[in-house]
Amino acid sequence: MRTAKTLWIIFHVTNWLLIFGFWYQGSGEMVFVGGGSTLVALGRLAGLIAGYSILVQFFLMGRNPLLERVFGLDKLARYHQWSGRGAFFFLLAHPILIMAGYAELLGNSFFSHLGQSLRFPLILLAAIGLLLFVAAITAAIFTVRRRLKYEVWYLTHLLVYLAAGLAMWHQFSGTDPATSKTFYFYWLALYIVVFGSHIIFRFSRPFWLFWRHGFYVSRVERESPSVVSIYISGKKMDRFRVRPGQFMFFRFLAGSLKWQSHPFSLSVVPDGKEIRISVKAVGDFTTQLHEQARVGMKVFIDGPYGIFTEKVLAREKVLLIAGGIGITPLRSLCEQLLMQNKEVVLLYGNRVEEEIVFRRELETLATQDNFKLVHILSDQVDSEVVLPVGSATSPVERGYIDAEKIRRLVPDFAEREIFLCGPPVMMNGLIKLFRSWRVQAQQIHFEKFSL
Repeated sequence: MRTAKTLWIIFHVTNWLLIFGFWYQGSGEMVFVGGGSTLVALGRLAGLIAGYSILVQFFLMGRNPLLERVFGLDKLARYHQWSGRGAFFFLLAHPILIMAGYAELLGNSFFSHLGQSLRFPLILLAAIGLLLFVAAITAAIFTVRRRLKYEVWYLTHLLVYLAAGLAMWHQFSGTDPATSKTFYFYWLALYIVVFGSHIIFRFSRPFWLFWRHGFYVSRVERESPSVVSIYISGKKMDRFRVRPGQFMFFRFLAGSLKWQSHPFSLSVVPDGKEIRISVKAVGDFTTQLHEQARVGMKVFIDGPYGIFTEKVLAREKVLLIAGGIGITPLRSLCEQLLMQNKEVVLLYGNRVEEEIVFRRELETLATQDNFKLVHILSDQVDSEVVLPVGSATSPVERGYIDAEKIRRLVPDFAEREIFLCGPPVMMNGLIKLFRSWRVQAQQIHFEKFSL
């Protein structure tokens, strides 16, 4: 895994060096001339940086398994969000520097030169593309901050595809690619690789999986007042490879559900006949899914994704910490780890007893000698909590999953692989806590579904 990460980083850095080298070969000397020439040269560099950064954005979210299986889709999504801000800066800097530089060299005002330039079709298309990028990024920022609906988020991403298409022709007519055949074909190869990968893995693969397996809802079962489990079957399900702990994007082909695709984790070890996801009603889509999920409903599946699996284990002992519906991936992972004779402790936090998901299944697993299950209830007001299943009744703690409970209940936590899944506030606090205790970063595993 480390070797693969290193190779990807080297590939990324090499591209930056090549782009800088090609730019310097074509425009580098202009930097030292001063005045408008310097502005033009820096504007060309900003354009190349913006162009490559946009390609990186598409590649990061293209769901290419060669990249995703190394870094994990959630971490790629976070880097995508962070690096997009830099791309936006250079996207704006490029036309401003170019127009200011040429205006000075030709003795025109900035706006006069801008008006003249927009008469050229390729520059006009690039300007429209820039405006679409600005609109899409602005909308995306408000989508994150205001938590707008999925439809708004989806529209912003469609605008990015259109903007990239309009700006592409302008890039290939730019000075640096036009003056070097090598650079031209290198830049063309980047486009082919990025958008070819995007088309294959982001769009074509879900259709191929549906054609191969014909996914449909085979069962719907209620787990708790707010959670239902949806079982999905199809043809040759034993050939649909998904690991416990992974997630997939699901599009249910019925009613208003078919317009949205959302990620859900596998919640039980696959048996070669069905897979199961468990969904909590927390928003418009999940509430509709609870109401509309029916046996026989067709399903598009994109995935699986995620590196939140047993593949990352370097130790025989494991600590799982779940909060609320965060139990979903840990439920399937826990079962697999026990099948592999790992020593597992699960701390499972909920507000009240009624919200515990998979209670009977977890208590059944807790009859095994190598599994310790502890329920932690933050808002329980009853004087006594009883969780009987067969002969097993797991310990119950009051309050939150905090430093005192971890030290007392799992004193050997530093010797374990640690998997976390739950509300962001809980996960961020626990990650900070474990790192303050000098637990190695590679021992702490988590995925945040901010996709």
